[in-house]
Amino acid sequence: MTFGPMSGGEINLEFTEFGLIVEGIKFDRVLAHYIGWPNDEVLHAHRLWGRGLTYYAMHEVANSDWLAELELRNSFHIQHIPGIFSSFRHFIGTYKDGTFECIARGLEWAGRKY
Repeated sequence: MTFGPMSGGEINLEFTEFGLIVEGIKFDRVLAHYIGWPNDEVLHAHRLWGRGLTYYAMHEVANSDWLAELELRNSFHIQHIPGIFSSFRHFIGTYKDGTFECIARGLEWAGRKY
């Protein structure tokens, strides 16, 4: 699923008691996030390029390898519950100056929950 278009430019983050807000998009129950490389000049080097990733948009990743990796890492915990992260989703926002990736339960943008 692709949400967009995005404004481009710098990526502004705000942590609140209710979640993480990125460029006006509120992410609910954030498990992990990444911000940084690649920017728009080398977005084609992103591991998901060619699988629907586009410029200046927010995307949802189906069958996320990152989410699977988090599940695998957590499996080493003595009280791990298989499928514990099944309600989480992987989002990627592509901007001029970088990329934002997030594992969260959902997002709210322009008053709509996804």
